[in-house]
Amino acid sequence: MSHQSLTRDQRGSNFLLHIERTVGGLDVFRPYIKAYIQKFAGNVVTTDEWRAHLYDFFSKAENGEALVKKLDEIKWDEVRALAFGS
Repeated sequence: MSHQSLTRDQRGSNFLLHIERTVGGLDVFRPYIKAYIQKFAGNVVTTDEWRAHLYDFFSKAENGEALVKKLDEIKWDEVRALAFGS
């Protein structure tokens, strides 16, 4: 199945799964999701706000420097295009 045949929600889910795997799996990513919900629940969040929160959270985590380095290795424009279209 090509990424174009997936719904926007499916592509967004794949995008988050990619980030989850990049930082080391569900056990590492789950605390971030909880922090995200606590901070942004019920609000509209821009991509820049979300990404700043993601980096801030992982920079303070155990092994934060290595996690931020992994986030820096993500080709954000390519992943975003796959997840949300051009």
